[in-house]
Amino acid sequence: MSLIIMHRNSQQRILTEESIYFITTNTHNSYPYFKDFKLCDVLKADIHLTQQLKNFILFSYKINPDHIHILLKPSNKANVSEILRSLKTNSSRNINRLISYNPEKKVKRFKWQKSFNDHIIRDDADFRNHIVYIQNQWIKHNLKENRYYYVDMEACGEYLGYG
Repeated sequence: MSLIIMHRNSQQRILTEESIYFITTNTHNSYPYFKDFKLCDVLKADIHLTQQLKNFILFSYKINPDHIHILLKPSNKANVSEILRSLKTNSSRNINRLISYNPEKKVKRFKWQKSFNDHIIRDDADFRNHIVYIQNQWIKHNLKENRYYYVDMEACGEYLGYG
């Protein structure tokens, strides 16, 4: 069953059961908050907490300085919009708490961009392409290491041909 949701910002989302989504969301004005590894640690913990609370399959993610990519499959407990709303709300609150404990650092109040971009994975080849895309983000963005990259090889197995 498919459901089309129209958001306040006129972006339509197609929500389908059993779909895998590739998500990209940016920080407000693309500010590079996640150059700070402590803020990355907070976001990483919030991603995994949201996974437990919303009961979705988390295949992979990469935290970049000003955006994140996530590959996930929602469950019947929450759709992709509800998952992202929960993640963005909780991570914003927790990151801002950390920022407020260190006022001498002069970091702007954390905000995510409104909304997010999504792509429904079409087939195993599309899944593999997005796993490789996430894996190679550190090269694309000229980062020194592939820090804050996560992949659950067990969850990915059937889509990568060895599950």
